[in-house]
Amino acid sequence: MTRTGDYDVDFKTERSRMTNASNADLFISIHFNATGAGVSNATGIETYWYQYNPEYQPKINKEMHNNPTRLAESEILANKVQESLIKETGAVNRGVRRETFAVLRETAIPAILVELGFMDNPSELQVIKQDSYHTRLAKALAQGVMNWYGAVEGK
Repeated sequence: MTRTGDYDVDFKTERSRMTNASNADLFISIHFNATGAGVSNATGIETYWYQYNPEYQPKINKEMHNNPTRLAESEILANKVQESLIKETGAVNRGVRRETFAVLRETAIPAILVELGFMDNPSELQVIKQDSYHTRLAKALAQGVMNWYGAVEGK
């Protein structure tokens, strides 16, 4: 974990610096989504892994941002975690997508960002607030990581 409380850590570089210095095997950025449109009917879970975009050049991860092994392992991680999250929660599957988010671009190890539901959807928010749902999300994330280890160690 890069933080143990509810306080800001600069998402453009500081979180990635912390991760890169941690000797971790992988990085998962955990979020809850919102459309930004006030009240929404959007639902579901989606997972992102890094997509290179020449308009967004890396600031601290110039060597590894486009490393083929890191990208391949990030894609596997994204798919394993998304599959596990959907299986465990029964949430709408919004899929695995690629994006150039700074936290994915600047991290030198396999990295994904998960959006675990929409906080601006009143019915989904009620589910998100339940401790039992948090437990299911944690179990699914752990299972996805174990499945990733099985896939990448078997190569």
